[in-house]
Amino acid sequence: MSLPWLIKYSGRSPVLNGGTDDLSLSFTTPACDDAYDFAVNVRLTWSPAGRRRQGRPEPSEWEYVAGLVRDLIRTEARSHSPFEPGAAETAVNSALTRLFARIAHQGQVRAIWSGRAEFDAVEEVRMLQQERSKALYQLETEAATAHQQTAYTREVRLAWENFLAEATKSWYARYAAQLTERPEAVADVLAAMLDDREKTATHFLRNLDAMASAHERSNVFDMVVRSDRALRHVMQVLGLTVPPLDPDPLLEPLVASAAGSEG
Repeated sequence: MSLPWLIKYSGRSPVLNGGTDDLSLSFTTPACDDAYDFAVNVRLTWSPAGRRRQGRPEPSEWEYVAGLVRDLIRTEARSHSPFEPGAAETAVNSALTRLFARIAHQGQVRAIWSGRAEFDAVEEVRMLQQERSKALYQLETEAATAHQQTAYTREVRLAWENFLAEATKSWYARYAAQLTERPEAVADVLAAMLDDREKTATHFLRNLDAMASAHERSNVFDMVVRSDRALRHVMQVLGLTVPPLDPDPLLEPLVASAAGSEG
């Protein structure tokens, strides 16, 4: 098996860089669903075993190991999302460790191999991730702003609620609020307060006098008794059961008086 055959077989040409004690593979490989690729760079390290003294591995051994590594990576990468190169890298490196332990000193492999793969998103995927990150950042910023605004609005509302609750307990509250806005108008506000207070007192006294006069002109209890008797009469006419009166020794003289006035 020759290196040109390996490149043709792989379908995506790797760049193979040979060194004295390490070699590397650089290629792209399909991710899950084959929609996007991963950009992969694998650095392989080898050490001679037994009587092998040359500074590079045999070409046939290198081609064989490189083919195993690349096949393993292609198979494992297809199990991972192209948007999660970190997860794919971790899984692939674990699989490579098991691979190198299994092939040591077997068949064409005479050296001791190790290696580590590095996965990156290709440029197309990276652009999609950047757009997604921008959109998420904008949403987070808007959510944080809305949270701050609602918190501030709640704080202001509670402050006004406390102010109004305190104001309802004090007759002087509205005049104090006016002085807060116009402290220079203290004389005018004080005069208005005293005038309003006098008007309120006068209005209250007039209402109280009117209510007293109305009660003097009408016998409220007589109206209640008459209403009860009228209701009982209607119930009798309709054939309904009329409950007996609940005698009250304090009210019997008044009831009798009302009945006498009707007669």
